[in-house]
Amino acid sequence: MDTTSVDQATRERVLRGIALHEGSGIEHVGHGVYEVAGTEGWVYTVDLAPFGGAESCGCKDRHYRPGLTCKHLAAASIFAAKARLAARRVAPPEVRAGGGRSEP
Repeated sequence: MDTTSVDQATRERVLRGIALHEGSGIEHVGHGVYEVAGTEGWVYTVDLAPFGGAESCGCKDRHYRPGLTCKHLAAASIFAAKARLAARRVAPPEVRAGGGRSEP
């Protein structure tokens, strides 16, 4: 059994999420919560559950297939990961390492 492969349904949703992210209709509204513009004009609230619990999205796909990642969750996850990466790039090294500056 190949444990590195992703099932076709998940792969399709992630690819759609990448395309959706590239359209940049995503807004961070607070603490792991994002509003993601769908392809048909709807805006979905996505909660990436950074403090535990289950991730959620208000779309029909997630409602009818709760075990699968919908394209909105994938898009918000990519957006969040890129934001974290950008924040690390601009933070001083001592902040990235978790340390603070000491007084001389």
